[in-house]
Amino acid sequence: MSKLLPKSAGSPSEEHLFSPERPINTLAEDELGRKDFSKSIAKVIAQWMGRDSLVIAIYGPWGSGKSSLKNMVIDALSEQRAKTISIEFNPWEWAGQGRVFEGFFRELSSKLGSADSSKEAATAARKIRMYGTMFSAAGSVTGLFRAVLVILFGALALFGFTLHYHNPILLKAATTVSFIAFAIAFILAAFGKSAEKVAQYLVSKAEDSRETVDQAKAKLKDLLSALAENVLVVIDDIDRLAPEDVRTVFQLVKVNADFPNLIYLLLLQRDAVEKALEQTGNGDGAQFLEKAVQVGFDIPKLSRTKLEQYIEAAIAKCVHGTSADNKFNAQRWARLFGSGITPHFRTLRDVKRFSNALSFHFQLYESGDGFDANPVDLIALEVLRQFEPFVYQRLYAAKEVLTDRHNAILGFALPAEKAETVKALVSTATHPTAVQAILIDVFPTVARAIFEIRGESETSQPGRGLRGEWRKELRPCHPDMFDRYFRFSLSAEDLSENELSSTLEVVGDRDSFVRRLTELSQRGLLATALIGIGVNSHLISGEKALPFSVGLFDMERQLFAHRTKIGSSEVPIDIQSVLIIRSVLQQQPVSMRSGLLRQAIEQTTALYLPTISFESTEKDRQESASPLTSASEAKLLQDLCIEKIRTAAARGALLSNPWLRYILALWAKWGHQEEVWAWFAATAESDTGLPLLLTAFAESMNNIEGERSISVQYRFALEEFSRYTKPDDFEQRIRQLSSSKTGNEVVYGLFLRALGRWKKSGQFPHPQDLDDWTTIEDI
Repeated sequence: MSKLLPKSAGSPSEEHLFSPERPINTLAEDELGRKDFSKSIAKVIAQWMGRDSLVIAIYGPWGSGKSSLKNMVIDALSEQRAKTISIEFNPWEWAGQGRVFEGFFRELSSKLGSADSSKEAATAARKIRMYGTMFSAAGSVTGLFRAVLVILFGALALFGFTLHYHNPILLKAATTVSFIAFAIAFILAAFGKSAEKVAQYLVSKAEDSRETVDQAKAKLKDLLSALAENVLVVIDDIDRLAPEDVRTVFQLVKVNADFPNLIYLLLLQRDAVEKALEQTGNGDGAQFLEKAVQVGFDIPKLSRTKLEQYIEAAIAKCVHGTSADNKFNAQRWARLFGSGITPHFRTLRDVKRFSNALSFHFQLYESGDGFDANPVDLIALEVLRQFEPFVYQRLYAAKEVLTDRHNAILGFALPAEKAETVKALVSTATHPTAVQAILIDVFPTVARAIFEIRGESETSQPGRGLRGEWRKELRPCHPDMFDRYFRFSLSAEDLSENELSSTLEVVGDRDSFVRRLTELSQRGLLATALIGIGVNSHLISGEKALPFSVGLFDMERQLFAHRTKIGSSEVPIDIQSVLIIRSVLQQQPVSMRSGLLRQAIEQTTALYLPTISFESTEKDRQESASPLTSASEAKLLQDLCIEKIRTAAARGALLSNPWLRYILALWAKWGHQEEVWAWFAATAESDTGLPLLLTAFAESMNNIEGERSISVQYRFALEEFSRYTKPDDFEQRIRQLSSSKTGNEVVYGLFLRALGRWKKSGQFPHPQDLDDWTTIEDI
């Protein structure tokens, strides 16, 4: 495999295994040959000296590398020592709130004031804030006056009606006072934000001698033209905004297109933006875009050769150094790569998304030094799962056809009914030829049927006559192996695609997300759902990251219940959860990750999952290619976790936590051993606290034979228990409690059995071995 998939080919070596879709940041990182293109755009920006603004757009489909190109342009400006102040405006932070204009001018003034300390820049920054306030307040004032007018006319109507029945003079005074009080109350109660904006507006007007917006704009243009530097405003991901917000961004650009020394760099998928503009009533979206943009560039296309290098490098990163490496069939891979794998990839983002999910699946199939699947088949099926979901969803139901030892192996055609099943599989493909190539290689028994669909004669059939080898190689085409390739998948009888989609839709709402996971947990589908969420973690970004992380933390009690049910070859469900949270947080800017994690830990009710969600040691950080925290940040998070543990201990909630044993270990490890000993001793004094403590150190293990659990065995982790107390100090007391039939006889028996084995061995602590495990009947 190493000849086909070199470890360093085409992909940065420092990229983390669970790589978020992060763009590159510098020209030095460019591996797609776009460095010169970026420098050319930077040169245009640096040399611009127009009286009006310059609007540059970079067009490219989603995942084509626009954000990376943007970063290289900014790096090139720095390299060229261009006199340019760069501002990255993120409309996502303001969209949906009607505050895009306000956010734009706030960030523009803030950046200008901090990047340029000159008197001119400071004056321009103040003027920009005032100008933005005018724009923001104008809309609010309009809405406010409408409300006030409603009140006014209502009061006047009431006044006119009552005028017939009361003294006119007294009535006028009373009505006036009542109206003023009611109007003020209404404004403060219903229009607090608008009132605030009106206040800002009035202040700005007073400060500038009651200037109009046009007058303020004229002064601002003079101030900007006097600046010694250009101001570059970068707006990315415009095509991902809602149509109304897309229109607002372009209104913002058009309204302020006559500011000197101001350059806009817009990054967008052209057809998506044109469609959004048309949906908001702007006529022909293409024409609207052409009027708004002066210079447009199409992002250079990624060469097919370069893309294939990235695909191989990404897959190599998943396979190299794992137990799957020795099982990799280079000959099969070479045959399948060009015909079935690469046609499904269009952009570098496709590669990153695929490698994220594949690396997650590879870890789930690792079992010690072994690998519970055929890696080539696993990769091929993952391609179908991600890029051909309609084909993939039908595979499990077609097991009989895909694995049947049929006469097709001997050169005969499939029966009509089974041939129709194969045709139905292929008919739903978006890349039919590539899907056919995958099915022929992964499931040789249907090869003849596919050749018949193509109208071709069968020239070769991969794996013909090697059925005896298929099981040995753990191939899915063997009926005994087929199911294991779908045990982590979302089959119809487990979790439908609609159910997964509905779960992903609520990840941004903590309460809804927890309710959804709780419901799935009650149906026994929590582990299955986590697999689906894990492979789709790239969809959980931005403002969803925090509520998602808190919600998953909150599920730690349910996760403990599922942890005891997993097989020996699966990654523990708590580790899966933390891996998913890490993957989501690593999609955020480096500067935000620790802060988001801190907020999640502060907000959650969980104690254990937060403690293992970050790198707590320098060794952990060195082993992680993209650590979440620095050493100082990790110390702050440790202190936060310890404080939560202390609070739980004081409230009596710590003892009931199902992860107690692991929490105590980390509490002691982080330098608070005396506190743990003291809490342990105090808790063990009571006859209700002691059995709960003992239960925390009792372990169970499923004795599995084939696919069936035939018995459950238990042991007491005396070696860990002895870290906090002397076990033999409890012997007499536990014997007395055991004889009193309090209902805790099993855990008492496990403790006494472990203590007896320890004393008999003469070693401290007693070393764990297989003889430690026993059944309830043998206690």
